Amino acid sequence: MTARVALALCFSAGAVARADVPAHTPRTGEGTIAILGGLRYVPQASTLGFTDRKLFPGGVAGQFGYQYDDAISVAIDISYLADRYDFADFSRLHVGTTDVSFLLMWTPRPWGRLAPYLGGGAAYSFSSFLTTGQPVAIHEGSTQGAVLAGGLRLALWGGFGLQLEDRFVFAQADSTTHGSLDVGGNLLSLGLWVAMDADESHH
Repeated sequence: MTARVALALCFSAGAVARADVPAHTPRTGEGTIAILGGLRYVPQASTLGFTDRKLFPGGVAGQFGYQYDDAISVAIDISYLADRYDFADFSRLHVGTTDVSFLLMWTPRPWGRLAPYLGGGAAYSFSSFLTTGQPVAIHEGSTQGAVLAGGLRLALWGGFGLQLEDRFVFAQADSTTHGSLDVGGNLLSLGLWVAMDADESHH
């Protein structure tokens, strides 16, 4: 439900952009909102008796940014990741992780409507572990890590467009029942972005 509301907000913001504003990537002084989702690769998903499954649907990430100048921007990302591991004894481990990342991004000169970016920062992960079977166990933990990200923004009209991003989060948490697990991994995602007050900031 939260994802639908956020997606609707992103569409609404793009829809109110004035038709006479040319398509552009985020400009100095503009705030940005992006909604992303995709496919995630977890490096250690086949260890400790897990099945060979390593790919999981990526959680929806809300990215809130500010374009400081032509080349530098900052962002806060909030995402939820849900993993499930199956074991030979038919028990399962469900892992839910809320990830908060603080990022510093560098954007080279845009290529027309296309703007690449690279960045990194710190990630804080809050995980819950639920083991089904005998016995049932519930555990919660938090961890700190690092995140690297790179991507492309494509302006469609006004300050609104598509965003493709690949990021890797280096984070592990203690599940108690199955040792230390990766709660980060590589997330390849696609979504929408909108620059707030794209036309008004230059009047």
